[in-house]
Amino acid sequence: MKHKPASGKGNTRTATKTWNQRVTAIRLVVWQWRYAVVALSAGLASMGVLQILAPPQPAQATVLFAARALPVGTTLQPQDLAEVTLPARYASGLVSDPEQVVGRVTITGVAADSPIWQSGLSSADLGGVAPSGLVVVPIRLDAVTTSILVPGDVVDLVQVSSDGTNVVARNALVLPARLETPAASSGIFSTGSTATPVTLIAVAPAEAPQVAASAHLNQISAILIP
Repeated sequence: MKHKPASGKGNTRTATKTWNQRVTAIRLVVWQWRYAVVALSAGLASMGVLQILAPPQPAQATVLFAARALPVGTTLQPQDLAEVTLPARYASGLVSDPEQVVGRVTITGVAADSPIWQSGLSSADLGGVAPSGLVVVPIRLDAVTTSILVPGDVVDLVQVSSDGTNVVARNALVLPARLETPAASSGIFSTGSTATPVTLIAVAPAEAPQVAASAHLNQISAILIP
């Protein structure tokens, strides 16, 4: 008994039906997940926009902070310093190179974890202990005043004479360095010499001559400014 070969039309119909079923299934999946797809697309688009609009990262700078509390008059050592990285726009006036500050003296107190400012430091030599724009004048004050003043204090200097008083310097800064000079005791019963304390004061250049003259005449006193 002879069998006829299967018709090609039946195979075509079956393949078409299978393809349609797959397309329908894909459409159903897409339809079910349409909100997630829209949200994902929106998120990707937003990320792209943000990356385009976001400003570039600011330039960074490494500066020096105090590793501990630094009182006025501290001679800086490497262990007193810590490096901190921050945006460069905040680094103006701060110190970045340890070699610039090691050996220099603090003319203002610096709290722990606070930045080191150029304006708060002096150079290591005597002539450089004054802040920029001021000059140093050595003066002798009475023992009581000298005993209570500490580096970093701000004082008004007053000339005291028989004609009255006259302010010769305002907001003068007491500096860390102090000197002691021998002064011979006078009198027939003198037994030697005493040490006369000399206090270094930073004043404006225009005030310095009058301060020096008053100090030379031992006519100067200080008023502590709180």
